[in-house]
Amino acid sequence: MNATTKQYLSGLLQPWKLCLLFVGLSTLIIGGRIERAPDWDDGISWIMGLFAYATAPTAIRLLEKVAKTAWQQHQFAWKPLMFSLGLFYLGVDGLYYLYWSYFDPWALEQMRSANAFASVFIYALAGYMWKPNGTLCDGLRATSAALGLRPRTSGQRPT
Repeated sequence: MNATTKQYLSGLLQPWKLCLLFVGLSTLIIGGRIERAPDWDDGISWIMGLFAYATAPTAIRLLEKVAKTAWQQHQFAWKPLMFSLGLFYLGVDGLYYLYWSYFDPWALEQMRSANAFASVFIYALAGYMWKPNGTLCDGLRATSAALGLRPRTSGQRPT
């Protein structure tokens, strides 16, 4: 195992990331049972949740790399862009399509567009949330920056 793989795996095993994964998966599973949508069951919640956990930070990092390279060096990095978009597609729609085309094609036909809309946002947010390899505070800072939220300084009242 090379150093990059070890660093990636150790990043996935950080306690704060595992806790947020647990909260996210619990939310998906409980939400599916409450909502009772025809395309929302435990299986797809586990598959899409774990895939997002494992790949969304990499997809976000690659998209940032492509944008930075294009902006600063006036070059376009096709390989990282294609890999990142492939991860996005699998995490947002590809696995969903494969799962529901096997288990219930009717649910796939009825719910695919609604799922894709929600999944793009959730996948991107998960990528920004789990991208930092630092502490929980680093993860919260990255997520709030991605959402365009400004951090409050101490003593400042919310407006």
